[in-house]
Amino acid sequence: MRIKLPLTLALIALCSASVNAQQNKWTSRVSVDVSAKDEIKNEIISYAGRELRSLGDIVIVESKPNYRISIVAITTHNQANQETGYALSVTATELNTEDYINALIPECLSKDDARRSGLITALTTGEDIKQHFLFVGSDLRKLCSDTVATIDGEVFQQERKTHQSIMDWLQKNKEQQQQKPSAPARRNTTKKTIR
Repeated sequence: MRIKLPLTLALIALCSASVNAQQNKWTSRVSVDVSAKDEIKNEIISYAGRELRSLGDIVIVESKPNYRISIVAITTHNQANQETGYALSVTATELNTEDYINALIPECLSKDDARRSGLITALTTGEDIKQHFLFVGSDLRKLCSDTVATIDGEVFQQERKTHQSIMDWLQKNKEQQQQKPSAPARRNTTKKTIR
């Protein structure tokens, strides 16, 4: 019984720390749109999806993504019309989600204010192009791997750094608030007339 209590407390502390760390970890919802002939379209979706999932902090979704990766792929041919490989035009865009826009809209506009919903509608229709790349090669799997590695380095890594900076600042601010001594309680005083 004596061993079980410390072990149980240690497990609870470990789980709490793990949950807290997961809540502060950057993750993103990503959709992958591929425009290509059917022969290569499914391969690109499979290869790119596998590479994105292997990053560990990307969730592939079909609705409400934070980012969209659009790939237009063609097979390349030489002058004798022999297939030589593939060309992939890749665009990574950040979508203006309603949650993001809500964070930007001033609090002075209440949730019921028609101007607020108008702003949300106007602003959520846009996409911010983060990067555009062109990849050419003969190995489709390697092209997809290079695509994800480039997007990870050029787009997602910057988002991770920004997120970590914010989390560090929040943690530092929280620690400073905890270290501040509380203000001394005011003493009850009575007003005295000065003559």
